[in-house]
Amino acid sequence: MKFNIPKMDKVKEGINNIKNKVKNKKENKVKIHTRYYGLLFLMILLGVVTVANNINVYNTLSKENYIEYKLPSDVQTEANNVEVAKYETAISSISTNVSNIKEDKTSDTIDNEEEKKLKRVWPVDGEIIREYAKDTLIYSKTLGMWLIHTGIDIKSELGENVKCIADGKVISIESNNFYGNVVRIEHEDGYISVYSNLAEDNLPKVNQKINKGEIIGTIGDTAYGESEEESHLHFEIIKDGTNINPEEFLNNQ
Repeated sequence: MKFNIPKMDKVKEGINNIKNKVKNKKENKVKIHTRYYGLLFLMILLGVVTVANNINVYNTLSKENYIEYKLPSDVQTEANNVEVAKYETAISSISTNVSNIKEDKTSDTIDNEEEKKLKRVWPVDGEIIREYAKDTLIYSKTLGMWLIHTGIDIKSELGENVKCIADGKVISIESNNFYGNVVRIEHEDGYISVYSNLAEDNLPKVNQKINKGEIIGTIGDTAYGESEEESHLHFEIIKDGTNINPEEFLNNQ
């Protein structure tokens, strides 16, 4: 059996062909990459040129819309003085308005204080014959013992008119053996005024609105628990459910 052994020249030629093919592939690959890089560079360059052109157009339009005029130095100085004068006038006007507002507030405060002073009146005019004594004991002639006294007794003649101390609403009318006929009136800020030992006639009605100084009844002799005392009005002030000194309440207004 015979084998055909290729000659060396043909072998070398085949190897060279293979090398050339490999070399051509590499060169083509490099050429493709170079083309891509070139295209990318052109795109970037085009973008930069476009942005620069847009900026130039914007600046041109801005200058056309907002033209800066430079005045001569003397005119500029005069214009500045005019502007300063305007600002000074405006500031002066604001200061005047603020002062007027302060004066108005001060005036309102004074008026409110005066109004508060006239906000309450005494229920009757007379001498206090039994003082408020919540934390101490006062002797009761009627019962013959020492007791606390949650209100004040104001000396008054039988039939004397009893006035409401401030605007309010009647919340209850009751009668008991100790204090007699009792009227309770609710006022603002949680205050309740209590009028006891009233006569049976001329009493207001529950939920009736009462104005300051309005007559709510007359002095009677219905308070059997204080019948040995001089004729009087038993008067109390309650704040948020607790009795306070009515004398201090009426005097410190």
